Amino acid sequence: MHLLPQRRDVAEFRKRYKWMALFVCLIFMVLYGRAIQLQILDHDRYLKVSYENITRYVPIPPTRGIIRDTKGQILATNRPSYDVYIIPSRLGPKDPELIATLMGLTPEEKRRFFNALNSIPARRRSHQIRFFSDISREQLAALQTHVNDLTHRQGRREVSAIEIVVNPVRTYPFRSLGAHIIGYLNEIQSDELPSLRNAGYRLGDRIGRTGIEQAWEHVLRGRRGHRKYLVDADLSRSEKSQAIEVEEAIPGRDITLSIDMDLMRIIERAMRGHPSGAAAVVDVNTGAVRALFSKPSYDPEIMSTGISIEEYAALREDPFRPLIDKTLYEAFFPGSVFKPFSAMAALEEKLMDRSERVRCHGSYRFGGRDFPCNVRGGAW
Repeated sequence: MHLLPQRRDVAEFRKRYKWMALFVCLIFMVLYGRAIQLQILDHDRYLKVSYENITRYVPIPPTRGIIRDTKGQILATNRPSYDVYIIPSRLGPKDPELIATLMGLTPEEKRRFFNALNSIPARRRSHQIRFFSDISREQLAALQTHVNDLTHRQGRREVSAIEIVVNPVRTYPFRSLGAHIIGYLNEIQSDELPSLRNAGYRLGDRIGRTGIEQAWEHVLRGRRGHRKYLVDADLSRSEKSQAIEVEEAIPGRDITLSIDMDLMRIIERAMRGHPSGAAAVVDVNTGAVRALFSKPSYDPEIMSTGISIEEYAALREDPFRPLIDKTLYEAFFPGSVFKPFSAMAALEEKLMDRSERVRCHGSYRFGGRDFPCNVRGGAW
């Protein structure tokens, strides 16, 4: 009497056991398939990802090409700029105050520095972040002298909280003279990056904006290099690591213009006393442009390294428009400058001889309109 229910319970258990065994087998088959995918099929991909996690690329900026005039005088060149990068997670309690003292920061600059330091989120505090750009040689010497005071022991090694990186910065020896011809650089904006990324640009790079700097950007810029290092879990360079790969930067090519800066100086002296004007000098034998002078002008170094909103607004609102190259982008009546060409054409076509004199009556009527002369009463 009792065997029948027991047999039913055993049959039901065996039936459930088979389903459980099938479910477990399916789970293991999925896990086994995933393991095959990760370790065999996608092996190369994940090996590359894991390798990237333990390597760090340190860019080597290229040296931009030099611009010279026709006599070899340098119009645009490069100088070293020292930028200070700080790793906030490595700073000791007294380090921010020490850095501010060594940098000689004013109370306002010190306040901005502390605010910037405290505003960094936790996820980025182990990264190198640029806090100061183009520091002076006195600031550089102070930081390098006290670098041991900013180095602390972490585990079995010593690490520094700061790193000073040298970058080339554009400089213009003639400053505002010829600024419209040479042009200037400034940093790439985030909205420009998608269209420039394929050309090798990165956020923070400088690109030519006007003049020769813009027109010959592809020749002047060069190509960035890099050094590759092994890093530890905190993204800091391993103390046993040397550069495991070095690709040297390729400097930009130099450019020599037909412009003669000595002639530009002569024009500048001749234009003193005039608030605005322009002059162009062309070699009639070769067509080479020897001078393009536009007044007023601007300082390309300030435009390249950083200009305040107020300074830029003053340039834009200046009624004499210093941002406009008047030799190329303004239209002026030629006036008396064109008279020699008219006279030469008339002589060449035998419409008049060299001894003939023409009387000016003070104006000339053409197309129903009188065009006055500068001498209203007329003259021979």
